[in-house]
Amino acid sequence: MPILKNPKHERFAQQLAQGKTADEAYQLAGYRENRGNAARMKANDSIVSRVAEIQGKGADKAELSVERVLREIQAMAFYDPASLVETAIKKPQDIGKLPEEVRRSIVGWSWDRQGKFVIKLADKSKALDQLARHLSIYNDKLDVNLTEGLAERLARAKGRG
Repeated sequence: MPILKNPKHERFAQQLAQGKTADEAYQLAGYRENRGNAARMKANDSIVSRVAEIQGKGADKAELSVERVLREIQAMAFYDPASLVETAIKKPQDIGKLPEEVRRSIVGWSWDRQGKFVIKLADKSKALDQLARHLSIYNDKLDVNLTEGLAERLARAKGRG
């Protein structure tokens, strides 16, 4: 465990590990004036190490990993709805009879107005979108190159004046 200078540094690291911005973490740790100190403190090697350690412990405890999250999204994106018609599902206990890849895509269940058991499946479109974004399939970035042709535009503007 990295040794931090004082309890405020520990609180700062805890807040950063929870996803707070440097400024928010700085205030929540009990500091008053910022003056750029939050950004400098966030870059401190001991703070960086402590934040990584805190986040690692949380992920280990919950058995979280990028791979596991991607496997779950993949299960929701690629389940075969035809697998549902092969098994009679009339109550929650019947869900266990479904293939695992279909069970992992179930996000809820209820009974409709006629008293029939209804399962709610993951939104395949949303799951596919998440995977596509992870794989950078979409090009959501707008490339604005302001330096291209700038000299020519400045010369034209100078000539007008």
